[in-house]
Amino acid sequence: MKQILGLFEIFRLRQQIKNFLVIVPFLFSLNLWYSNNELGQYLLIFSSVVGGVLIFSLASWAVYLLNDVIDADMDLIHESKKNRPIARGTVSKNYALVMSLFLIIGVPILAFFLSTGFCVCIAIYLLMNIFYSLLLKQIVIIDVITVALGFVIRALSGVFILRDSGVEVLSNLQVSPWFYLCTGFAALFIVLMKRHGELEGSEQTFVTRPTLRMYSSNLLLSLINISCSATIITYSLYTVSGKFGWEVNVPSDNSMIITVPLVIIGIFRYMYLCFEEKKGESPEKIITSDIFLIIVILIWLITSIFILLLR
Repeated sequence: MKQILGLFEIFRLRQQIKNFLVIVPFLFSLNLWYSNNELGQYLLIFSSVVGGVLIFSLASWAVYLLNDVIDADMDLIHESKKNRPIARGTVSKNYALVMSLFLIIGVPILAFFLSTGFCVCIAIYLLMNIFYSLLLKQIVIIDVITVALGFVIRALSGVFILRDSGVEVLSNLQVSPWFYLCTGFAALFIVLMKRHGELEGSEQTFVTRPTLRMYSSNLLLSLINISCSATIITYSLYTVSGKFGWEVNVPSDNSMIITVPLVIIGIFRYMYLCFEEKKGESPEKIITSDIFLIIVILIWLITSIFILLLR
């Protein structure tokens, strides 16, 4: 029983918030499917997207299990990570490894029934993270880029799920390439802020994350500034990409550009919390606990959906 409870602890519920990125394409295509006024269609699309989030959560669980097995000995040295179920001995390495392998095999199969494109995304995500756990996390720069790519795959997964949802109006859904670039740079910004927080934190972190020694504070600050600027630029270009003549689901009247200040405020608030309040090590805690940031995100989301519905 303790092992089963330990497995669910490794699920890391709070960190699963990142998988809600799968829903973003669903929300930003609201104007396409909402207008048909068919309850059955709404339920079909919503159930497909929720299924995608759940399947991606299982994929993340498989990665966490594998990573914790590999890092168990190093986690024992860390002040907080030593309390992880595998490190403290609640869950055996063999038990966790078997569960991880079961999920790695089973999750793509579940994804296939939802969407073939989604299945490919899940397979790439799992393969990439297996390599990350075994090798890539030990290579400076490549480690943070790999983590950021995982967020892009989540966004792309949401698009494939919508295209294969069985709803005709979404079968040829076109998404601006600036959306994927913005997602990647925003994820990279968050990952780099986390590395900076770890660098400024406990010395024990250097043991559990050896590549951290290869980063200096100056290097991370430079990379943070680049990724922050790139996030704002690519999001701004995303909001006006309908004006380029592309067949993308963005208003051609540039009305989405009014959401840019909200994105900038959100980024600046996040930077404040990381630099001044030293919370950068736990992005999921920042996003789920800071009331100011939550309000900004909600206003951005509501404003964006309202603009799309009036399109």
